[in-house]
Amino acid sequence: MKTLAVLLLFAIPTLAQVHVTPQAKAIHDSAIVIDTHADTTQFFLDPNFDLAKPPLDLHLDLNKAKQGNLGAEFFSIWVEPTLYPGQYAHRTLQLIDSVYQQARKHPDKMMMAFSVAGPTFPSTVKWWSCWNERTAWSVPGPKARSAWSGCPS
Repeated sequence: MKTLAVLLLFAIPTLAQVHVTPQAKAIHDSAIVIDTHADTTQFFLDPNFDLAKPPLDLHLDLNKAKQGNLGAEFFSIWVEPTLYPGQYAHRTLQLIDSVYQQARKHPDKMMMAFSVAGPTFPSTVKWWSCWNERTAWSVPGPKARSAWSGCPS
């Protein structure tokens, strides 16, 4: 265990010194970044939780999403069977509703998407990203785009 701790002490300063070339940054900035699994929803059930200002340093918050060029997030809904016996459906619906609540809190930074269909990408993967001056979030097709003022109709 002492060896692991010493190795981590030497590794942490090295990780902080990572240099990203302008070409690598340009590639990342132009990419469609999609995260297909975020366990953050468990925190959403706290009535004071705000994805824009989380009280803890979580893997995901709105600022990190913007900095990482995150275009879409799949929030995981998981009910721990040992903590919520017999309450699986109720807890599941609470978690799903908590995602909607965060989207309602931040309509300028995130929205619910129910489809990947869009005009930008032909073939089986179709995605349309709506950019505003703050960040990009997935938008599901023309009807939703025209309903959201940050997107072109």
